Amino acid sequence: MPLPHLHIMHPSASSLHCVEQWIAELEQALRSDPGWDGCVFHRHTYNSQAAFDVPTVLDLVRRSPGPVIMLQRVQHRLFQRLHGALRRCSSVYLLNALCVEDLWQSCEAARIAYDAGEPLIPHRELVAYLVLRKLERLGKWGGKAKNKDFLWAADLANGGFPKDCVNARDVNDVACQLLRVGLLDSKTSNGKRKYALGEKSTVKRIFDTRSLESVGELHKFFANSRCLVSVRLMDYNVG
Repeated sequence: MPLPHLHIMHPSASSLHCVEQWIAELEQALRSDPGWDGCVFHRHTYNSQAAFDVPTVLDLVRRSPGPVIMLQRVQHRLFQRLHGALRRCSSVYLLNALCVEDLWQSCEAARIAYDAGEPLIPHRELVAYLVLRKLERLGKWGGKAKNKDFLWAADLANGGFPKDCVNARDVNDVACQLLRVGLLDSKTSNGKRKYALGEKSTVKRIFDTRSLESVGELHKFFANSRCLVSVRLMDYNVG
């Protein structure tokens, strides 16, 4: 899909006198390139101490997801906070440009990376997230009294996953690992396994962060994924 938004963060004109000219030339160049058709440009300015309000920028980028180009020096701790908070939303690049050509090349590299699917996550983590989300959407929260709170294991891979990169074996292998670490519960009925979600607060936290990075027991399993995939696939079949 075409790049919908590009965020450029930069010093004020009093700190970098050429920045207004650079931005003007950059926007003119990008708007004349068909590869940038439809992209909305957003600008955010550092203060005189090379700082910015992280929550404000986070909110702006999350509402208009796209790569973030941070031009010139900025307070490192703020860069780290922004980069860490946006890992599952947008790629963040820090650029010490010497001319507008440097800035243009950085923007073009960010667009190409976005077209390739960045940010990227391990394939197995994608499958794990979609397994949890499918069970949540079906209301499969377990319990001992209601069979309807569990889903037959044989039905787990039927729907809810992008067929071009996820198959039934992927789903079943990941489900076994989620069961091992307590993110899934299971029961046996008529000799066949059923699955439900595990402890609700833990699962809800995964949905809130859109990440399973907090589950340390799965790090090695995810690291052995056969490939990396676009984080945008976490929204597969939403709506």
